[in-house]
Amino acid sequence: MKRLLLLFLLVGCTVEPPDEVPTELGECPPDFDFFAVRVQGPVFEQTCMACHKEGGAARDSRLVLHAVDENPQWLQHNFEAARELALEGDVATLLLKPTELHADGHGGGEVLTPDQTPYAGLLEFVGRVRDDIDDCGVGDTDGPGVIDCDEGEQPGRRLLRRLTHVEYGHTIRDLTGTELQPQLSFAPDNEIGGFLNHADALDVAPLLVEQYRDAAEALGADVAARWDALRPCTTQDEACARQWISEFGLRAWRRPLTDVDVDRYASLYVLAADDEGFLAGIEWATAGMLQSPHFLYRSELGARDGAVFVLSPWEVATELSFLVLGTTPDDELLAAAADGTLDDAAGVQAELERLAGMDAAAETVAAFVLQWLHLDRVLTVPRDATEYPELTVEQRARMLEEATALVRRVAEQGGGVQELLTADTTVVPPELLDLYGWADSGVDDGAGNVVVTLPSERPGLLGTGAFLTTHALPAGSSPIHRGVIVRERLLCQDLPPPPANLDTSPPPVDPTLSTRERYAAHSADPACSGCHDLIDPIGFSFEHFDGIGRWREFDGVHEVDARGEILQSRSSDGAFVGLDGLVGQLLSADDVDTCWVQMWMRYGAGLLEDELACSVEPARLRADDGLQSIFGGLAGMPHFTARVGGDGELDAPAAGSPPLVDPPDLGDDDDAGDDDDAADDDDATGDVVATVTINDDWGAGYCAAVTVENTGAASVTWVVDLSLEGTPSTVWNAEWGDLGGGEFRFNGLSWNAVLQPGGTADYGLCANR
Repeated sequence: MKRLLLLFLLVGCTVEPPDEVPTELGECPPDFDFFAVRVQGPVFEQTCMACHKEGGAARDSRLVLHAVDENPQWLQHNFEAARELALEGDVATLLLKPTELHADGHGGGEVLTPDQTPYAGLLEFVGRVRDDIDDCGVGDTDGPGVIDCDEGEQPGRRLLRRLTHVEYGHTIRDLTGTELQPQLSFAPDNEIGGFLNHADALDVAPLLVEQYRDAAEALGADVAARWDALRPCTTQDEACARQWISEFGLRAWRRPLTDVDVDRYASLYVLAADDEGFLAGIEWATAGMLQSPHFLYRSELGARDGAVFVLSPWEVATELSFLVLGTTPDDELLAAAADGTLDDAAGVQAELERLAGMDAAAETVAAFVLQWLHLDRVLTVPRDATEYPELTVEQRARMLEEATALVRRVAEQGGGVQELLTADTTVVPPELLDLYGWADSGVDDGAGNVVVTLPSERPGLLGTGAFLTTHALPAGSSPIHRGVIVRERLLCQDLPPPPANLDTSPPPVDPTLSTRERYAAHSADPACSGCHDLIDPIGFSFEHFDGIGRWREFDGVHEVDARGEILQSRSSDGAFVGLDGLVGQLLSADDVDTCWVQMWMRYGAGLLEDELACSVEPARLRADDGLQSIFGGLAGMPHFTARVGGDGELDAPAAGSPPLVDPPDLGDDDDAGDDDDAADDDDATGDVVATVTINDDWGAGYCAAVTVENTGAASVTWVVDLSLEGTPSTVWNAEWGDLGGGEFRFNGLSWNAVLQPGGTADYGLCANR
């Protein structure tokens, strides 16, 4: 049972209610008021109304919602409909349907998950009407998705965050000065919440393990080849190698190495040096350190201090550097961690200000913006070469260069979100002038580019070729693409997926109709209009721009009609004309500022904002003083220096200390491949033996290497069962399954599954306790 107190974070009613509709909750609100504030707006209007309305795709269901202008009792009607479904079933139908857990499924698919704040509001509403909690919302209830903020502001969960490929590349560059870029060939990172750095997305697939190994070996060879420029000492002996391991390790692992660490990699040095000489020893010791979890993962685990785990100064230094600069801490920041400067808020603030003054801080803001609005996709979005022969690979790269330079310039000049969207100048490579129709415009900036004063109808970032080209169709403009990106990424209103039975392809090209006229069917069809009323009127304001961002007065033979409107936002509703009108409407309220903060919370913490619902009041993070002021807001969150964990979680080992616990009991594999197994599986025999070696143990988890050997006289397809402490989070060079009770089964992949007599196979795993 949990104490239930939900934080209404960054979500509000999407329709301006009449005066009698409650907009705030008092100390002990009745169920109707709670429904109006926590369910009607953030759940029904944001997620359900598009289909569950009169004439909508779900018009025949038992949840048909009324909008504010349909009848005077619209809210009471919706409340009663929700209450009926909340009372139905052992587990309320109102909870099962949107999560697609109902036995009959959900025609709209999964539109809510239990970890989302809107679901938590729905959960509490169900608890209220079923009398599982009292009407003040402070009773007890069971159920997923509960955000418990009884103790006030609380940090989020403890993390081990793998370096993203971009962070990996920056770190390698700053560690060694190499020109190698192995990260460019890594398997792509996964996306969660629109970004590539969510902690749960950064897993390590077997292919990536091999790529890490190949990269580390190439980088080790590169270090050896450039040893004269990198060496910390003049001798070529074990003492010099130990000095390199210690000093390089400090920068690579972002914390001091223990004596055990140094001895381990010195042994690797000796093994290679005895056969191939000093530089070979350096090569392989370096390659080994670059494959360690201590390099590949950012530790944000901390040590227990009462109810929370406080991050070490080394972890804070790492978090600061990657937040602001996107790379490993520099020597000055590591020194601040070592001398106690980062032990208090003043020291953290001082280092934050130093880092924010570096050129790389503006690059980090630009990297965020490119992911935020998906501008980096301009390099790869498909385009019809017949329709747009001018859009070459080189022009795509120049468009991205223009957008990146605009963001950097606004950040460096102290501008905020408003300046980003209203910028009246741009700097472009001269080759873009003809494409944009600016052949006689601009002034040479002395660096090979041209400074152009933007037409008023083409302001800021949304008027760049990168934005307009990315969000369009292969052979034309797209009100849908452009409307969706504004709705979801500038207003932070995620749209539900279309019903499964709808044809979502764009309307066919018809030269007798303008783009606006072709999309008119979306508004006429009730099954479509719920969502498209939120999308298309925004997208129409971009219609003066074709599929690659060129200005046009005519859409074919039709004069462009760029009238637009924002509907059902939190506070930005209104009509306007053209892109400049849209920008003005967006900036007339604080929705975009709030969304900017919400997106940065995702990007900066590597978690969705629902997971940080108790960590900070979002209004405190507003970027009023410029784009880079967000760094200070994020660094001031409780989550930045502390974490919460379960009662059984152990501390992360402090640098320089022995392991906090004995190596975990991984059990044995006496049952793996025994006679009984052989009876069940012809390929399994009693001759498979597994040897487990713990490589790294940080208390809350560990990594281990496993060698499987065929000691028999016949070939075998190996299978081993192990008893593990905790649950695997990553396994490489093997497949695995959970047998229950702490038992896990592992078997080989296609290339290492069969062992000849005397043969071995190696695999590895990391597990969380």
